[in-house]
Amino acid sequence: MTVDDNLQDIVADGSDAGLRFGDDVDKDMIAVRVGPRLRHLVVATPAYWDHHGRPTHPRDLKDHICVAYHNLSSGSISPWEFEKDGRELRQRVEGGLICNSADLALALVRGGESVSLHMEEDVAGDLASGRLAAVLEDWSPAFEGVTLYHPSRRQSPLALRALIDFLKR
Repeated sequence: MTVDDNLQDIVADGSDAGLRFGDDVDKDMIAVRVGPRLRHLVVATPAYWDHHGRPTHPRDLKDHICVAYHNLSSGSISPWEFEKDGRELRQRVEGGLICNSADLALALVRGGESVSLHMEEDVAGDLASGRLAAVLEDWSPAFEGVTLYHPSRRQSPLALRALIDFLKR
């Protein structure tokens, strides 16, 4: 098993399968959803929001110190994706903080000096305790969760079938 944030060519790598968020896979791959739907949330500490104000629209994030994510696969800064009433919006964020680790981004946010985009399940405890507060929740719909993808061959290896069955439980 290889764990990597980069998009991999599993056939060229000799792998039987890959895991990714969402169901956007190459046309010659079979996608099997193996996790629940997920959601990203924009979070900061309540003190940060009290001091800097709460955005009411994604474009308001330009006025905040946001932690941008450096996508190792593409080599670029990933825009934050939002959707409301069927309208999709990709917002580039500023703030001078760029990292490629969700854990580091969350530590920066918990420090009270920045805003970041995180998986809801990763910040659920912080939200429940009041340590962090989410904004723009009406712009943060659920999306397809973890998908296992594999080549569309007639016979899947038995180990792959067993893995798919296990993950779907």
